[in-house]
Amino acid sequence: MWFLIDASTGAIVSDVVEEEPTPAEGQEAVIVSPLYLMEPPKAVWDPVTRGFIDIIPALLTEWEFRLLFGDAERIGILVEAKTNVIIEDILGLLAAAKNGIDLAHPKVIASVNYLESVELIATGRAAEILAGTPPA
Repeated sequence: MWFLIDASTGAIVSDVVEEEPTPAEGQEAVIVSPLYLMEPPKAVWDPVTRGFIDIIPALLTEWEFRLLFGDAERIGILVEAKTNVIIEDILGLLAAAKNGIDLAHPKVIASVNYLESVELIATGRAAEILAGTPPA
C-alpha cells in the first residue's frame, strides 16, 4: 500500500492505493505502514520526520488480533484446538490478555510461528500477522 506526500512539506496528498503510484513533480511515493491501515490506526504519519510513528501502546484487542487471520484460518485454528492442547493454550492466553495483545511479545511471536509450523496458516503468514497485516 502506498500514498503520495508533498516533497517540501511531507504532508499526505493522496489516498492510500495498492500499486506504487507515479509521483508528480514535487511529490514522493511512500510505502504505508500496516499499522496505519488498521482500524483504528495503530500508527500516524509524521510529516516532519517523514515516517510513521506507532501509537503507544501498540496493543491489540483480542478481536483486532483475531481479525489479522482470515476466516478459514480462524476456523481451522478453532477446530484444531479441540485436539491440540498447545493451540487450546494459545487461545486461552489470548482470551486472558485483558490489557491487550502485543505483537512484539515473545509468547505471541512463538504462538503465531507455531500456527505456521503446523500449517494452520500458510508459509509467510506468521510474518504478515506479526506485522499487523490483515489478510488480503
